[in-house]
Amino acid sequence: MQQKKPNPFIKVEDPVCKMQFPLCKAAAEYEYNSVNYYFCNIKCKEKFAADPEKYLAKNSVAESCCCCAAAMEDDEKKSDDNRRKLLIGFTLAAGITLIMAILRHCSAIPLFWNNILQALLATVVVFGPGGFLLARGVKSLHGLKLNMFTLISMGIASAYFYSIYALFFASALHHTLLDDAGNAKLHFVPAAMITALVILGQYLEARATASAVRAVRSLMELVPPTARRIKKCCGTVEDVPLDQVKVGDWLKVLAGDKIPVDGIVREGFSTVDESMLTGEAVPIEKNIGSFLAAGTVNGSGVLVMEARQVGSNTLIARIAELVRTARKTRLPVQNLADKAAAIFIPAVLAVALAALLIWGLLVGNWPMAMSSFIAVLLVACPCSLGLAAPLAVTVGIGVGARNGILIKNPAMLQTLRKVDTLMLDKTGTLTDSKLQIKAVICCNESSRDEFMQILFALEANSNHPFAQSVKAMKEYKKYCSDLPQASNIENIPGQGICGWINGQRCLAGSMAFLQKNSVNMQNFALAADQSGGSQVLLARGTELLGAVIWGDVVLSEAAGVIAELKKQKIDPVILSGDNFNAVSNIARSLDIEEFYAALSPADKLAKVKARQAFGRCVAMVGDGVNDTAALAAADVNIAMGSGTDAALENAGITLLNGNIGKLATLFELSRAVNENIKQNLLLAFAYNIILIPAAAGVFYNLTHWQFSPVLGSIAMSGSCLLVVGNALRLWLLNLNKKAEL
Repeated sequence: MQQKKPNPFIKVEDPVCKMQFPLCKAAAEYEYNSVNYYFCNIKCKEKFAADPEKYLAKNSVAESCCCCAAAMEDDEKKSDDNRRKLLIGFTLAAGITLIMAILRHCSAIPLFWNNILQALLATVVVFGPGGFLLARGVKSLHGLKLNMFTLISMGIASAYFYSIYALFFASALHHTLLDDAGNAKLHFVPAAMITALVILGQYLEARATASAVRAVRSLMELVPPTARRIKKCCGTVEDVPLDQVKVGDWLKVLAGDKIPVDGIVREGFSTVDESMLTGEAVPIEKNIGSFLAAGTVNGSGVLVMEARQVGSNTLIARIAELVRTARKTRLPVQNLADKAAAIFIPAVLAVALAALLIWGLLVGNWPMAMSSFIAVLLVACPCSLGLAAPLAVTVGIGVGARNGILIKNPAMLQTLRKVDTLMLDKTGTLTDSKLQIKAVICCNESSRDEFMQILFALEANSNHPFAQSVKAMKEYKKYCSDLPQASNIENIPGQGICGWINGQRCLAGSMAFLQKNSVNMQNFALAADQSGGSQVLLARGTELLGAVIWGDVVLSEAAGVIAELKKQKIDPVILSGDNFNAVSNIARSLDIEEFYAALSPADKLAKVKARQAFGRCVAMVGDGVNDTAALAAADVNIAMGSGTDAALENAGITLLNGNIGKLATLFELSRAVNENIKQNLLLAFAYNIILIPAAAGVFYNLTHWQFSPVLGSIAMSGSCLLVVGNALRLWLLNLNKKAEL
């Protein structure tokens, strides 16, 4: 509860997002039941005012807030803490298990005290790092929602508690449970070993699901923390925290600054790099009345803008919210084994109980009954079943890294086998992220040198993206040392550039710009095939000299990859924010029938969901912030390694170095991993199904040989070794031939 007039420097807590901040920084205040509550932004206040009791409840959780992101930070902290605990738990459990294994063969310590020491160490492992496994096992029994943890916890508990009993009451045990010296056969090491292996599997799963919060954070970090607000009273500029910017404020944006909020231009002219939203490399010219989006980058001009959308209402914040809502919880690799275990576990429990009752009640041999019961649980303990998928996927991750593919979400490798639709961004994915000069067309080829000199002389005086592409031409080095002097240079926003060279007025720009300046266009036929590029025309006086075509360049590997994936019955679809002509030309050159142009981030998300609504399994490949929502919604999300941090964080798979040629390699790796998983599951089930009857004592009357719990724990380890050995075969995969496509 907060005091009515507290010290302005004391810390208060926003009841909605749980952020703590000095009272003097509060953006809003609300009185409820005679108590004042303070908020980091207006949106939090509005949420609180709508339902105060919801946020004042003891069990209320922090809600996401784009101004402070406190809930997001809390989630990230909890996720990091969980992974750290699992890693520490596995390290501790594995280390203690190794010590226990050594102690079993140590004759320097008296046997009784050796066993006591093993019991103490096993207690540390089972109830320390492995305590949560036992808790989950108990929870699975509530409502009979049996899963992998049911047998795991029962196997661990049976081995541990039986060993505790046998340690102190060895004289009460049947002779089959004793060794030749009359000492009880203890199972502390198997109990600790099972615990360590299962914790390792949980750690691998936790790592696979850790990128969702970081994805949203990387989006929000695109927005600057402060803004330059123009005071209405005197026109001076002050730096203010972003959460203090209100709708209607006028802000100054200097060259190179990130736009702080959504708004419109009130003064000035500049070009703005919106590639983080549109994915396209060409900066957009902005003048009075143009829309500006938060997070985009201002070019060389100075702009004065009016804030129209702030906080959670900005476009970048809405994209972040799309990521939050679209990002479904991925099915962990363990779920595949859980489905099979739904049938397997009840059957195993039934066999174990049957063995206990038959040997105990019907035969009257309770030592044999207890021995068979524990042996069945240990033999059937799904250690190998639980490792079947994670091990194959873990090795697959290593193989992928060796081939330039970073797999952060292991579940993606399994899901890839179901993909039938591949949606791709254009710029930075299928084409180079930097626009290039594609062709130079001269009206008179004999005057090409003169054409190039005039072009370079004009564009040397411009910072326009087209000028940057011109200066990157290899011919520029040839001519730059001997260019004619250009004077009276004038850049006309949105039209072109003009200047005087050798006493004549020269112009470079759009067709409309040249026509407006009375350039004669009749003697030059425009190239019908512009290869999806844009034309910049060059003239001297009223004479048209030629044109320069600039635009996207298709990556050399793209055509081969698309052809290979189409052979595999995977439909490629282009989703782009670029104009229709540019996208259609790229689609035609790659033989892609379906494409969509001029799409917003929400449009791309809608296209992904529309395919999924028809039961299609969709993989999305992108590299920009405008792709993040679609990446989050797709069944498989793949980012280009040359893309933005937001796209990389939000993708389960990254193609390092932005190499689209790795796509075919990725699909080949997925098929190999899934085949290995099937083999592992088959080995795990077949191994256990064969040994369970023996452990239950089915063949005892024929062989007079008892399958003891000790042998059961050894057999359980054997099934793990089988699965591990089969999974390691994936290292022999040679995927280099696919990378060359």
